[in-house]
Amino acid sequence: MTTSVRRARPADVPDVTALLVDALSRDPVAEWLVPDADNRPDVLHRLLAVDVDHAIETGHVDVAGDWSAVAVWRRHDLDAQQWTLGD
Repeated sequence: MTTSVRRARPADVPDVTALLVDALSRDPVAEWLVPDADNRPDVLHRLLAVDVDHAIETGHVDVAGDWSAVAVWRRHDLDAQQWTLGD
């Protein structure tokens, strides 16, 4: 079985975010970070929506044609020295 893959567009942010929230809500690290299961989806949604939006604008996000999977890719500046946060 094969499925097509396409690049996500800004209009896809809500659907990509929802897929990631669903996948990560039961992740042990997410459970540790946000122990309250009732609040976890909302916290993950707020965090991931920003991340996905940023990745669509500055990197790219691949979406399976049947919405069974997404891949979030980010670009990293090769001149990391200019982004030093502190000593």
